[in-house]
Amino acid sequence: MKYPHRYAVRIRDCGAILLAIPHSVSEGELESVAIFVDVQNIYYTTRQQFSRHFDYNRFWAEVTKDRKVVKAIAFAIDREDEKQRQFQNILRAIGFEVKLKPFIRRRDGSAKGDWDVGITLDVIEYAPLADVVVLATGDGDFDLLVHKIRERHTLSVEVYGVEELSAGGLVRAANRFIPIKESLLLGIK
Repeated sequence: MKYPHRYAVRIRDCGAILLAIPHSVSEGELESVAIFVDVQNIYYTTRQQFSRHFDYNRFWAEVTKDRKVVKAIAFAIDREDEKQRQFQNILRAIGFEVKLKPFIRRRDGSAKGDWDVGITLDVIEYAPLADVVVLATGDGDFDLLVHKIRERHTLSVEVYGVEELSAGGLVRAANRFIPIKESLLLGIK
C-alpha cells in the first residue's frame, strides 16, 4: 500500500498539530538517502572545536540506518600525500565515492581547494532520487542550495555540522540539523 505522505504529530500548548512530512515511501520500503560530505569543512571544524577527528564509520551507520543509499560522495582535496590516500581508501571501503580536487598553492602563498560548486551540482543531480539528502558541512554557502532543493523536491534535508561553527542560515534551512558531538568523534579527548 502506497502512502502519499508520512505524518508526525507535534504537541504544542496542549493541542496536537498534524504535520505532513513531504515523503512518499511505500509500506515496507526503505527510505532512500543521498549523502554528501564536505571533507575539508568537517575536518577543520571538528579539529578546531574538539581537537579530534570525525568518525565516518559511525556517521555512515547513523545516516544509513533503515535507509537505502542512492548516492554517497565525499568531496576532498588531493594533496598527493600517502596518509590522505589511506584515508580516501577508508572512505571508499565505507561506501563513499571519493571525488578529489587538486590542492593549488597560489604564487601569493594562499591556497585553493574549494568544492562548493561540485557539491552543489551533485546534490542537484541526485536529490530527485532520494527521500532524504544528508549534507555534512557547516558552510553557509549551502543554505541557498538547501532552500532550493526543498522547494523543488518533496524531500527532507539533514545537515550534520559542528554546532558552534555551522552557519545559522544553513542550520535554519535544513529540515533537521544534527550537531556533531562525542558519538561522532574518534578517540578520547
